[in-house]
Amino acid sequence: MSASLAIGFAGCAFAHVLVAYASSLPWWVPDLTLIGLIMIVTQVPSQWLLLSALAGMWMNLWAVRFPGQILLGYVGVGWLVQILSRSWDTTDLRIQCVCAFVSSFLLTLWMVWLDHLWTLAVLGWSVVRIVVTVLAVPLVRRMVVR
Repeated sequence: MSASLAIGFAGCAFAHVLVAYASSLPWWVPDLTLIGLIMIVTQVPSQWLLLSALAGMWMNLWAVRFPGQILLGYVGVGWLVQILSRSWDTTDLRIQCVCAFVSSFLLTLWMVWLDHLWTLAVLGWSVVRIVVTVLAVPLVRRMVVR
């Protein structure tokens, strides 16, 4: 793993926290940790477990509830991306956007289900967060992958 990839991954994680704390509405904050995880696992799929565990533990440092489920969710994302990298070119931007969409959707669904927040308002804001996360992929990719 190159130093620039590790710095990009760490930068995504730190930026996620900074943007989340600066925002009054967390639904408008893209999951930059998730995007960073996808970017680095597509480049180094053999390190998926370590990188996923790091992302999950990072999220647990500032998460309010469900630390085990958050860790499990990020490990699941890493596993999914490395499985996809066996058959597809996961370094392609379109595939990374699909990975971000599917991962963000599943993580959001997982958290909404755990919190029992099945309201139209929460589901609408969840869609906003998923869209914002997917739209952030090309921008983050330009900064992380060179």
